[in-house]
Amino acid sequence: MADESPSSVTLYDTDMSASEALRASVHAEHPTLTVELGPPTAKGQDVSINCTSLGMHADDPLPFDISEISPSSLVVDIVLKPAVTRLLEQSAKAGASTHQGLFMLSGQISALVEFFGCGKRIR
Repeated sequence: MADESPSSVTLYDTDMSASEALRASVHAEHPTLTVELGPPTAKGQDVSINCTSLGMHADDPLPFDISEISPSSLVVDIVLKPAVTRLLEQSAKAGASTHQGLFMLSGQISALVEFFGCGKRIR
């Protein structure tokens, strides 16, 4: 995502040390990118990505407050099953565009094939 030259990226993890480590890693690769640590909110974000397991079960809480989503924003959920999580369903009802986790997986297949020694990465 940082390769797409966003004006800034805001990260949140319940484990602050994980957030700090990810920020350092992103900053090392993209030193001019503003990488902030913030609360789990979609307010003011053009793109909000759920990278947690929240959403795999029907009774899971939402990762952030749906009422803060802008209708012009994109909400991405990396959860594979269900394909349409409650987060994506409610975000779509709020007028936001949504992106399912399956698209992330399909974008990683070539790297997975190479990682497991089953062939060369297709570029």
